[in-house]
This record gives sequence, structure tokens and C-alpha cells, in this order.
Amino acid sequence: MNILFLMLSSCMPLVIVSVAALYSEYAGRMIFFIDGLVTLSAFICYAVTVKTSSFLFGIVLSFLIPAAFIFLICMIIEKFRLNSFLASLSENIFLLSAVTCFSVIVFKTRGVLVSENFVFSQSAFRIASIISGIVICVSSVIFLRKSKHGLYLRITGSDEKVLINAGVNPALYRVISWITASFLSSAAGILLLMRLSGFVPFISGGIGWIALAVVFLGNKKDFRVMLMALLFGLIQYAANNIQNISIFKNVPSAILLSLPYIICILMLIIIPKKE
Repeated sequence: MNILFLMLSSCMPLVIVSVAALYSEYAGRMIFFIDGLVTLSAFICYAVTVKTSSFLFGIVLSFLIPAAFIFLICMIIEKFRLNSFLASLSENIFLLSAVTCFSVIVFKTRGVLVSENFVFSQSAFRIASIISGIVICVSSVIFLRKSKHGLYLRITGSDEKVLINAGVNPALYRVISWITASFLSSAAGILLLMRLSGFVPFISGGIGWIALAVVFLGNKKDFRVMLMALLFGLIQYAANNIQNISIFKNVPSAILLSLPYIICILMLIIIPKKE
């Protein structure tokens, strides 16, 4: 039971960002800045908590600052009809670079950040991770399937003209999708931060790219996406811990850590052929 609890909690950050990517995909916008948002949110939460000794204040700002930035970018994209694909890629690069700059300015280092003011037990992380994941998944399914606004969001990317004919502005739901993705990415960043009890550069570890693959492997269906995210979360957990097994001790760690990405690529190749 303890092992199952541990594995499930380790999967939840990926599940959460996969739901974030699904929201964006429904709105017709691929989201390439999840890694940047996760990393920025984690840094803000750590920096504010260490400097103010208030974890709650750190959480609040780690949600609000990235969301405000994404909202501003959304407004610019909609107003000037910019290419959201290129904008999203640029945002990711900018956010990751900004974290490095802020780390040097605030802490005089680009490396790992630890502090006695920022320490969490693994049990606290596991409880927070599982509860957050369940609440987000259940509320997302209810919102997307049972609410009017969830329906509008789901058809924004595929049937935009239907919304326009109904007097609904699809741009509003494109903005909502990215803001929602920002909040969910921030939640994942905080959970990863709690798991490590410190900040490491690129703390997201490519989780955003796996989330994009999960959305397509899940055929953009909420339940399937969540199940695929759990599967890849388990694969990541196995890849991170497989060297504890004697038979794998001599296998280079880089190969083992790349296992989730290799499986991702293989499934992206195989599954479309079956369909």
C-alpha cells in the first residue's frame, strides 16, 4: 500500500499538466510553455517562501504572477492576431531564461537552491499531490462534460463558427484555456518543489513535452488522457528507481532516464497505425 501511495503521488504532477495541455488543445492551441511555467512557478514559490517565511504567500504569488503574464500574452496574440504556435514556443524559452536570470539576481547562483526555511516531509508531498490530482481531475471532468462553458471550451478549437453564430466569443475561451493551463502548471510546479524540498534548474524535467504526447495518445479524451498520464507517470517512476535493481546497475543512467521519452515516441508511432 505504501509503494502504491508513493507511485501514485509521483504520477500526479504529470497528470495535472496533461489536463492543462488538454484544456489548451480543446481550445485549438497547442501549449508549448508548460515546462517554463512549471519552472517559473516553482522558483517563485521557493524564493518568496525563503524570503518571507510564508509558504502560503509563495503559493499565491506562484499562481498569480505566471497567470498574469500568460493573460498579457494572450491579449497581445488575440489583438494582433499573432501566430500562437510561435508565441507559445517563444514563451517557453523566455520563461526558462527568466528563471535563470532571477536566480542569479536573487540568490547569486544558477544552481540548486536549498534552505532550512523550505523543507517538507515526503508524506506532506504525497498527501498534497494525491489530493490535488484527484480534485483537479474530478472537477475538470465535471466542468468539461456537464457545464455550458465546458462545452463551449471543447468546441472552440473544432467548431469556432458554431460559437460565433451563437453569439459567443471564441477568443474568450482561448484565453480561458491558457489561464487554466497556467494555474494547473503552477500547481504541478509547487508539488515538484515540495517533493525535492528545494529548487533545481529545469525542475520540470521535460514534463510539458510528455504531457503533449499524452494528450494525443489519449485521443484528446479526458479519461483516456488521465489514464495515459498515470501510465507514463509510472514509467517515469520506474525509470528513476530502476537502478536500485541489481541487474540494471551497470546500465548508464542517461539511458534509463530517457526510457519515458523512448516509449512516448514508440507509442506515437504505433498507436496511429492501429487507429
